Amino acid sequence: MDRKKVCKKSSAKKKMMSIELKREIIEKHEQGVRVVDLSRQYGRSTSMVCSVLKRKESIKSVTPAKGLTIISKLRTTLHENMEKLLMVWVTEKQLQGDTLTQTIICEKARAIYGDLLKQTPQTSIDEASEESFKASRGWFENFKKRSGIHSVVRHGEAASSDMKAAEDYIKTFSNLIKAQGCISQQVFNCDETGLFWKKMPNRTYITAEEKMMPGHKPMKDRLTLALCANASGDCKIKPLLVYHSENPRAFKSHKILKEKLQVMWRSNPKAWVTRKFFVEWVNLVFGPTVKKYLQENNLPVQALLILDNAPAHPPNLEDDILEELKFIKVLYLPPNTTPILQPMDQQVISNFKKLYTKHLFRRCFEVTESTNLTLREFWKDHFNIAICLQIIDQAWLGVTTKTLTSAWKKLWPEAVAERIYEELEPGVSVEEEIVSLGKSMGLEVEERDVNELIEEYTQELTTEEIQELQSQQHTEVMQEIGFEESEEEVISTNCENLKNASSENESEKGDHIDEESGEESDTSIEKQIVQPDLQDDESKIPVHEASSNNIPLQRIVQSIKHTKGRNYKVLKEGWLVHHTNREGMRKRHFWRLDTKNMTLFQNDTTSKYYKEIPLSEILSVELSKQNLCTEQNPGYYVELRTANVDYYLTDDINILKAWETAIRQALMPVDTPKVANQTAHGSKEVPSGAQAKKENPEQSLDISLQYQIFPDEVLGSGQFGIVYGGVHRTSGRGVAIKVIDKMRFPTKQEAQLKNEVQILQNIHHPGVVNLEKMFETVERIFVVMEKLKGDMLEMILSSEKGRLSERITKFLIYQILMALKHLHLKCIVHCDLKPENVLLSSDSDFPQVKLCDFGFARIIGEKSFRRSVVGTPAYLAPEVLKNKGYNRSLDMWSVGVIVYVSLSGTFPFNEEEDINDQIQNAAFMYPPNPWKEISTPAIDLISNLLQVKTRKRFTVDKSLSHNWLQDYQTWCDLRRLESEVGTRYLTHQSDDARWELYRKAHNLEPPPPVPQEVEENLMTFDYPLEPTRNSSGIFGRVRL
Repeated sequence: MDRKKVCKKSSAKKKMMSIELKREIIEKHEQGVRVVDLSRQYGRSTSMVCSVLKRKESIKSVTPAKGLTIISKLRTTLHENMEKLLMVWVTEKQLQGDTLTQTIICEKARAIYGDLLKQTPQTSIDEASEESFKASRGWFENFKKRSGIHSVVRHGEAASSDMKAAEDYIKTFSNLIKAQGCISQQVFNCDETGLFWKKMPNRTYITAEEKMMPGHKPMKDRLTLALCANASGDCKIKPLLVYHSENPRAFKSHKILKEKLQVMWRSNPKAWVTRKFFVEWVNLVFGPTVKKYLQENNLPVQALLILDNAPAHPPNLEDDILEELKFIKVLYLPPNTTPILQPMDQQVISNFKKLYTKHLFRRCFEVTESTNLTLREFWKDHFNIAICLQIIDQAWLGVTTKTLTSAWKKLWPEAVAERIYEELEPGVSVEEEIVSLGKSMGLEVEERDVNELIEEYTQELTTEEIQELQSQQHTEVMQEIGFEESEEEVISTNCENLKNASSENESEKGDHIDEESGEESDTSIEKQIVQPDLQDDESKIPVHEASSNNIPLQRIVQSIKHTKGRNYKVLKEGWLVHHTNREGMRKRHFWRLDTKNMTLFQNDTTSKYYKEIPLSEILSVELSKQNLCTEQNPGYYVELRTANVDYYLTDDINILKAWETAIRQALMPVDTPKVANQTAHGSKEVPSGAQAKKENPEQSLDISLQYQIFPDEVLGSGQFGIVYGGVHRTSGRGVAIKVIDKMRFPTKQEAQLKNEVQILQNIHHPGVVNLEKMFETVERIFVVMEKLKGDMLEMILSSEKGRLSERITKFLIYQILMALKHLHLKCIVHCDLKPENVLLSSDSDFPQVKLCDFGFARIIGEKSFRRSVVGTPAYLAPEVLKNKGYNRSLDMWSVGVIVYVSLSGTFPFNEEEDINDQIQNAAFMYPPNPWKEISTPAIDLISNLLQVKTRKRFTVDKSLSHNWLQDYQTWCDLRRLESEVGTRYLTHQSDDARWELYRKAHNLEPPPPVPQEVEENLMTFDYPLEPTRNSSGIFGRVRL
């Protein structure tokens, strides 16, 4: 029988047209190309081409969403905005540990779309109809692919198994408790909840008036609380509270010390509990409180903490618990059973919020009855976060033992059965009390209004609130985005960033004007220097009449070396989804690993990138198992730890293993053959100077045998590596160890690094950080330095007024100049002087100063010049910006900027003008606040240091002899420091008689006497009489 020819159906897939292709067709048609020709050229039917041309206006207006890399169909701007807001909502739900199903997400998508539709002008039938978006299954599947959230979204039918999983876990939990031998006093549960602390029921006139006010932001009044108690209900733990402001203004007016609050106070812009905050709370509050409670009740010191799988709870929390608190064991509830099993969710949090509302109404009632304030006036002008904290404390104390214990009836029924309650039920419910108090104040409130208010605390965010959260996240993301810049653009870009940072600070102050600190304290160190009368010499001081618009002082993250970008070998690349410990939102980027960086690109074709992570900043890489595992979630993630942010990469287990291997190989390159003089441990000590002449017995030892490096103690990062804390094994002396990866630097730069280290090894001065030793392996260089307490910038920013007094500034600047004098006599120019590179030996008001970070230091003769661009933009001299030759006067300009920022707490740049121009023209102003309080000699010294022409700029010697620094009190402070240090290197014996005559002539108090034995043991530091001309880095002897 002949086989019949079967007609196969066409298996060709439907050809989808991308947005770019449609725009290209539209552009060519507008240029005069016919429809028929376009059809032939692109292989599309004429009807399809005509359809594209009919909709060209809407196609031109489409802007693809950031992070949504696949566009299969034309979607309107409304759809794009809806999906962006939906992602914000999904992230918020993840942070709360809530269950997310396809049905829930689709319902929320339709709700957001409907709200946006009401806000959008209806321009066409297609875009104006709610039926145009149905949130179908197809859309949901594509949304998962575009957003990368497929690993956390469960299908609707999976939710039905939650009850079964909960029932199974109750039995498992009971057996576990019996095996551990725990009783109800030893078992604790903790959960986080949001609280809108300044919110009335919706139907009250207070709420109605607030909604009508322009700029009303309900999200601003949101805080997050972590509540915790044990199953017996007799041990409540101090709550963790996270707010958007670290130092609200109300704290100052009420003289509140955060250490004495009944909550552990933490802050971040989103008022979210982070892993860092939670671990701190466990170690500083929960652990010590539980230990004390168990000991006081003569109970075995063991405890079990029950947690859900919220992102704020580290999956390996037990590893982060302090050694003395290792009696705490952590148990995580199964995924998606939190609403069913978690005790805090069983009316505890709800009861707490009702009590908060009751005490809030009672406070309002008492104020309106006992004062002349109306409710409206109290609510608007007097109710603040300080009063809120008192009410939170009252509400948490008011949660009864019965409420806390009965919350365990689902998870641990036996614990509830053990408790016998003899207390009578209250005759009046909390809701009735709230209604009664509200009506007595003239508020239209009923029980259902109270219940609605309590439900609103845990209700879904409205579209308006989601839009506000999106705006906050967008601002933070934009601060992280960086693009490759050429050599000519770097300086101006960094200066512009200073202005942008200032603008953002001002904007934030505007948003939080009722909360942030506004008044300056008058408790700063009392000035002991007689100030000249400014009015007599006012014409000589360039004081600007307008209020200060100068850019606030801030920490500049790193020095920028102005070199053009190089192309590095690509080791691995591909798409990955990640989130961080700072932000729970999952993002999908094209990751590229090379020998220098990990770079996150927007897509696989563009050169613009979202984030660049230098390999030198990666502290560790680890493949870990997640506690939250579903069918879609492979259950693993790669954790990249850096000094500031932890990144969590999620994907298929095999892909993650490949990435982990590639990153480890990039961090630890394959060893090359060892040189002959290396030890068995693979490292050798690099001797120089005196060490080269006299061998040290320790010289041949490996660094690990001499020093212990603490990888968790990151002190900072410099130009060439990360600085860790450490200790000398023999003496126990603390040290700072900079770890530098040689494999990531070109040969020329490695040679430069060694040369600079040799410079440091030949500098022996009390005002310069001491470089103890240097070790070298095939892959790394270890530079061991003395460990200090902090830097000058930290001292400025932490002072009560945000600036230093003249007495302290003189004391610090004099030391900086004496260190520079030593460097300049040796023809060394620091080139990167700034407060961050001025380290302090102690936390006292008058600490010893030491210069550090010689990564940009240059050997420049007295009359020589260099042209390579180095340093930090905010402290660069005009000649560097103009690409002219510079010499040691570059350091003197930087000293002038340091004096300015120390006395004022701001950069000398006005944010309304171009910073580049201000530097090159030295067009700096001295606004009345605070410069009217500062002496004329101080401003005169600054003016002579900030001179555009280098020949007019003060040298070190001229600065030291300036009358502002030639001060008796400063001399006394310096002599006191010398006696503490044991070396006379700041003053000279020949000055003693002169200052003694000055003291007697002005009837001043004598300085504290130096004990005779201390005076006799003081070593004198002798400075070289002539500068060394040799530029090879071999210097003359320095006698101590």
